[in-house]
Amino acid sequence: MPVLEAVDARPATVLARMVAEHEAATGQALLPGDPERLLLQAVAAEVARARVQINDAALQTLIDTARGAFLDGVTGLLGAERKQPQAAGAEIRLYRLAGSQGAVEVPAGTRLAISGIVFEMTAAATIGADSAFVDAAAVAVEAGAAANGLLGTPSYVADRPEGAGAVELLGLTAGGSDTETDDELRARAVDALSVYAAAGPADAYRQLALAAHPDVALAGVVSPKPGRVTVVVAGRDGAELSADVLASVTETLTADDVRPICDTVTVARPTATAAALTLTWYGEVGRNATLDETQAAVLAAVDAYRTWQGAALGRDIVPSRLVADVQNVVGVQRCTVAGAARPVGPTSLAVVSVTVAYGGAEG
Repeated sequence: MPVLEAVDARPATVLARMVAEHEAATGQALLPGDPERLLLQAVAAEVARARVQINDAALQTLIDTARGAFLDGVTGLLGAERKQPQAAGAEIRLYRLAGSQGAVEVPAGTRLAISGIVFEMTAAATIGADSAFVDAAAVAVEAGAAANGLLGTPSYVADRPEGAGAVELLGLTAGGSDTETDDELRARAVDALSVYAAAGPADAYRQLALAAHPDVALAGVVSPKPGRVTVVVAGRDGAELSADVLASVTETLTADDVRPICDTVTVARPTATAAALTLTWYGEVGRNATLDETQAAVLAAVDAYRTWQGAALGRDIVPSRLVADVQNVVGVQRCTVAGAARPVGPTSLAVVSVTVAYGGAEG
C-alpha cells in the first residue's frame, strides 16, 4: 500500500508556512540571516520532527504498517494473537554412578547443559535400586528455536545428585519455537478474515491449522474427494513437525464445534517433490576475490536457494532463480544449471539437491 501521511512533515514546507505567516503579521520580509528567521528554522525543525511522530503513530493503527505491540493490538481485533516462543524439549537417560547402592533420586529442576544450552528436568526421577538408569524429560530454560536439533552429551550444570552418573541424550532436542515475527503475524491476521465460527472453506481450515500450535508455520488444504479433507502442516522453512504437533492440529480441526459434520479430516506432513540440479559456475579473470572466497560465496548462495525453494508449500522448482542468485556473487562471470523446472503440488515441498562444479575462469 502507498505510504500514508496524516500531516505534512516536510521541514521546508513547515518553515515556508511559518515564515509566510510571520511576514504577513509583521509586514517585513525575513532575510536568510535575520535572527527571527533562524529562530523559525529551529522551531520548524522541531515541529517537523513532531509531525513525523504523528504520522508514525497514525501508521501504527493500520495492519500493513503497525509494528510490535501496536500490531498485536490491531491483529487482536481480527482474532489473531501473536504466537509466543516455546521451549525445546529433550528426552534424557540418567545413569547411576558406578558402585553406588540403593535408589538414586534426581530432583525436578535439575539443570543439564546440552551443547552450551541449559535444560531443566520437568519432574523428579528415581533410578531404582535394581536399575542402571531411568529415562526423564527436560525442557530448555530459555524458549526459542535455537535449542532445537542439539546433539552432544548432557552434563550437570551444578552439583551432581548423589549417586548420579553419566547422562545420555535420547535423540535430537525438538519443539522449540521463536516468537512469531511481525510479518508472519500480519499475514496470518489478514488471512484470518477467512476464518468462520467453524471450518469449511479451505482458507478456514488453513488458518485454524496455523493457529493450532506455535510450531506450525505452513499449512495446505486439499479435498481429494467429497467429504474428505487433507490438511498438511510444516514448520518454518518446511521443517518437519513432530507427532505431538500433528496430534494437536488434528485435535483442533476435528473438534465438534469446528469440523463440519460431513467432513473427515486428516492431518499429515507434506509430501516431497525432489529435483536434482547441476550448477556450473565460471569465475572472472582478474577478480578481486580469491577462488576459495568465491567458491564459499557460491555455496552460500546455493544453500540460500535450497532453503527458499523448500520454505513454502506448492512452490514450483525454478532453476532460473538459482542462476540469478549465483550470478550476483562477486567473482562469478556466469553460471549454467542443468535440470528442468518442475511444478510442485499444493501439499508438497520442494526438496532440491544441487551439485556444484567450477568451470574455470573466463575473461
